[in-house]
Amino acid sequence: MKKTILLLVTMLAAAQVASAQVNAFAFEFDTPGVDEDWQHNGAINGGGSDITGPTAVTVAGTGEGVLTGQQLPGNGDLRVLYNPDLTLDTGAFSSWNSIEIRFRQLDGLAGSPQTLTGATGGMHLGINTAAISVDGSAFTEEVPSDPEFWYTATLDITGLGTADITQIRIDPIVSTTQNYELDYVRVTAIAVPEPGTFALISGALALGFIMVRRRR
Repeated sequence: MKKTILLLVTMLAAAQVASAQVNAFAFEFDTPGVDEDWQHNGAINGGGSDITGPTAVTVAGTGEGVLTGQQLPGNGDLRVLYNPDLTLDTGAFSSWNSIEIRFRQLDGLAGSPQTLTGATGGMHLGINTAAISVDGSAFTEEVPSDPEFWYTATLDITGLGTADITQIRIDPIVSTTQNYELDYVRVTAIAVPEPGTFALISGALALGFIMVRRRR
C-alpha cells in the first residue's frame, strides 16, 4: 500500500512537470509564400522576381507546409538562419527548455528526399553563435528506411536560462545543387506553475503521508 501511494504521488508530480514544458515559439511554415523571418545567408524572400531567400510551400501529396530554398547560394555554404531575437516571457516561463526541429535533405533544387547517412558531419546546428553547436549527428531518422527521409533533432537549451535567443542556425549538406525542407522549428520553455499546481502536489504529498502513518 505504501509503495502504491508513493508511486501515485510521484506520477502526479512528474505529470505536472511534463505539462509545464510547452511551446513558447513555433515556426510551422503552413502559409505558402511566407518565410516567417527565416533567411538564407542574409537573403530574405523578397517576393516577385526576388527569389533569393527561402519560402514556405505545400508538399504535394501530403499537404505539409515546409520551408525550402527557391535558389541556392553559389558557394555551397547554405546557412538557414533565424536572426530576430526571441525573448522569453519571464512572467509566464522560468527557463528555456528545448528546440525541436524536423528536417529533410533533397537531392536537387526541387529534388527527392535523400538519406543523411554518411553526410551528417558536414552539417551544423547552432544556437546563439557558439553557445550551442553540434553537427548533423544530432538528427535521428524519424522512421528508419522510410523513403520520405524525415529527420528530427531536439537540442537542450536549458543552459541559456532566460537569455535571449539571438540566432537559430541550421546548415544543411554543403552543396550548390541540393535543397532541403524544414517542416517545423519549435522552441519550448518551462512554464511557471499556477499556484493551484503547488497546492495540488502539496495536498497529494500530505494525503500520502497521512495514509502511510495510518497503515503503521
